[in-house]
Amino acid sequence: MKIGCLALSILLLMAIGEVASFYVAHRLLATHATALIGGSSWTDTLLPIIVLQTIAIVCGAALVKTAVAALPQALVGTLLGQGGSAGRLVLRLIAGLLLILPGFFLDLVALILLLPPVQRGLAAAGQRLAMAVVRQQLSKLFPGAGRFPGMQPRAAAPERRSGEGRVIDVQGQRVEGDA
Repeated sequence: MKIGCLALSILLLMAIGEVASFYVAHRLLATHATALIGGSSWTDTLLPIIVLQTIAIVCGAALVKTAVAALPQALVGTLLGQGGSAGRLVLRLIAGLLLILPGFFLDLVALILLLPPVQRGLAAAGQRLAMAVVRQQLSKLFPGAGRFPGMQPRAAAPERRSGEGRVIDVQGQRVEGDA
């Protein structure tokens, strides 16, 4: 698997952001721990962070479970041209995965992805992502099949001018056989 320079820099920035968010959360809790929970030791500031991350992981696992369960049916509906919510389900799946990963920055991005206006705006991108994955998997299953219905827009039929192409004139005859 190739990882490009952009992907590597994004991963590095995410790691730096997560370390910074953990540090900021710890410092905020350390300065306000006396007023909030009556102490300022590591256990008083680290325990709330661990509890919040555990809650985020459980919520993320639930989001992933529901999105994975509903995604195949939504993709089939999209393939059959019935519209569908595959794009929103992909966004819910991504948000769930981001909630599972530890860090407050990723949790904030996940919560933003779960907002209805953001989902409406990014649903088309999620739909394209889901269809690209399905198209790739179908081409692996059926290597010589070419295009699959509903996966790519149909091209308009070429305009034919009279006299172009072959014309086959067929006259039917009824043949009765001895049976």
